[in-house]
Amino acid sequence: MFKLKLLTVALIISSCATKEKEENSRVSVDLSESEKTSISQYVDSFEYILINYADSLPIVEPYRIEFYNELIFIEDGGLNNLFIVEKSGEIITVIKSKGSGPGEFQYIDDFQVSENKIIIKDTQLNKFMTYDFKGNLLQEESAKNKALNFYKSEEYMLHFFNNRLNPGEFNFLRESLIGEKDEFYYLAKSGYEYKKVMSLENSFMKDFYDSQLILNIPFSYDIAFFNLDGRIKEIKTFDFGKNGLNDAERLNYSNGSFVNKSNNQDSEFVESVNQFFPLKNTYYMFLLNGIKEKHLIIFDRNFKIKNQYDIIENDIDGMPISNFPRWNTKNQLIQKRLSSFLLNDYLENEKEIKSKFPNSKIHEFIAKNRYKLERDWLVLVFWNMKDS
Repeated sequence: MFKLKLLTVALIISSCATKEKEENSRVSVDLSESEKTSISQYVDSFEYILINYADSLPIVEPYRIEFYNELIFIEDGGLNNLFIVEKSGEIITVIKSKGSGPGEFQYIDDFQVSENKIIIKDTQLNKFMTYDFKGNLLQEESAKNKALNFYKSEEYMLHFFNNRLNPGEFNFLRESLIGEKDEFYYLAKSGYEYKKVMSLENSFMKDFYDSQLILNIPFSYDIAFFNLDGRIKEIKTFDFGKNGLNDAERLNYSNGSFVNKSNNQDSEFVESVNQFFPLKNTYYMFLLNGIKEKHLIIFDRNFKIKNQYDIIENDIDGMPISNFPRWNTKNQLIQKRLSSFLLNDYLENEKEIKSKFPNSKIHEFIAKNRYKLERDWLVLVFWNMKDS
């Protein structure tokens, strides 16, 4: 009888602890509380950089971008080349996809940059290719699995399969490189292995201000946090209440509408967290409510909402804020802009921009690069963030 009572108490304690952990890992966000703001509340200045590639070797489909010291690494998702670029926008070298033979790769599913080393994963060919910053091949080794995204340290490798698995298998694998037991986390979702699979624009992010890695899990409201030893720290789930979808609903929802329904009928739903960035004392989250309503949610490091906005006015240089930042550095957020769209935004608002912001750097940037801006060149817009 005594043992049964102890067991019952233990189960109650365990149940309460699990419930408390789930509650602590869930963050509620009410989008109706979003307000209007001026971008100068959290941005000091903008910096515009045109990536000056050659006509003979363009960046057709800029996808994943990494920043390391003063260098920019740009994956061309169209031709599967990797461009190494100076902060000025000038190309240093291009690591080209050449084929399927030894010393070659065809596709870039993910890449990782560290000190004078770039690791490229080609899942199609089941291999990792390692290069130096001059584009010289250093190493080629076989990949053990079909995970699309990875993070490698000296002691382990983290793999993310992004639902390329049967339901009930795990999306995250911590593969030990020093003989420890492998570990698995986060179950694959039923149906997603057929409809919701993609290589990520942002892979595992190292937090510059905390000892952790972060991955924004696509087609979900979940953010995964890992300790620097590669072990799971927590999965933080965001609850958007009436604006939220469950996993089954999300399978039939895309671009602000359910299948066979108009966008106007379904525009109030959030499909996923679009972007999530760690900055000094804050987390910045960007998301779409339907296809038109954009939201910026700013959390402190304990996930308490500090501010949330749905209308952002540019009171720094007057250029329209037409899309989300896609990447981050230690103290910057970075937008990707197609040059012709950027130029059109400027020309449509030129009179007002020149009147209100006569000393803005945007005027010199447009004048200097007008010829290339009229074509489909890549522009990166760096948001220099204020300490918050």
